[in-house]
Amino acid sequence: MHQSIHLLQLSSADLDQEILEVLETNPLLELGEDRLLPPTPFEQTDALETVQHGATLREVLLNDLAGHRLSRLDSEIAQAIIGCIDERGYLRASNEELREILAPGFCPELDEIEAMVRLIQSLSLRGIAARDLGECLRIQLEALDPETPGQAVAILVVDRYLDLLAQHKFDKLIQTLGVSRKELSQARDLVQNLDCLLYTSDAADEGLGV
Repeated sequence: MHQSIHLLQLSSADLDQEILEVLETNPLLELGEDRLLPPTPFEQTDALETVQHGATLREVLLNDLAGHRLSRLDSEIAQAIIGCIDERGYLRASNEELREILAPGFCPELDEIEAMVRLIQSLSLRGIAARDLGECLRIQLEALDPETPGQAVAILVVDRYLDLLAQHKFDKLIQTLGVSRKELSQARDLVQNLDCLLYTSDAADEGLGV
């Protein structure tokens, strides 16, 4: 009860950090009472391994963008976005702030900026340039094959109920979502094996990845 009250008192940003810290310690592996099926392993992406072996985020993203034929404006927007991505891979600027960064040399529309944000989010570092943990996880889930078991439930969980998942409120999730224990286990496995965007080499050395 105390933990639930604590989470309810957190701001959106603080809640994301709280959940991230829980996920970083792999609490979903510690089920204790076998209330869900055992998790199944995933493989990390080649792009993430490249970053973890010394390449910078900027280098990887610019290399990915080299395969796209961008206009001068789009290229400038992309570089502004990349410049506002922190060491953990999160975008720390709103579209309005990005437009201010580009002015007065360039005056893009907000939808043009959003289009480039989505392009960067779709590159090989899936989940990059997300603005919070839920969006980061959702981007990675949406990139999976639509036939992946548990995908739809997992997307709903990270959009609305990530705090319940981090707290092991499995029975509450099953009741709220109207899904079976197997379906929630599949969703749990997907979320557990996603990257929380701890992309720096230092973070990898410290073993902070999920």
